[in-house]
Amino acid sequence: MAVITFDTEARVIIPFTEGRDLQPRRFVPGGTTTMGAALNLAMDDVEAQKQAYRNADLEYYRPWLFVLTDGEPTDDSVFTSAAQRAARAERARRSRSSRSVSALTPNLVGCGHSQRTDPALDGDGVLC
Repeated sequence: MAVITFDTEARVIIPFTEGRDLQPRRFVPGGTTTMGAALNLAMDDVEAQKQAYRNADLEYYRPWLFVLTDGEPTDDSVFTSAAQRAARAERARRSRSSRSVSALTPNLVGCGHSQRTDPALDGDGVLC
């Protein structure tokens, strides 16, 4: 499990660790909502972690990526690009055209408050 926060910037505040080793943390909302930067950082971190597992010859499950937010993305073009990146990876996974792409695609579940959905995402977007 890892935790990435995003306000005026996205940052890893808890690097990948066993869930049982996590300690409670308090998160305070504030600033803007650089959700696109956070999604890109999360996808990059997931890819790096999975590569580390492969290098160590360890098996792993397809990861879950949860997005919890108190607002809409404020980095519109970065968010649209990140959403398109996630959608491309998911389409590649579904087509099974490349086994390596399939192994890098996380499950994505998002929840937050917004008045809109993004056309770059399928269905209702990352909002639930």
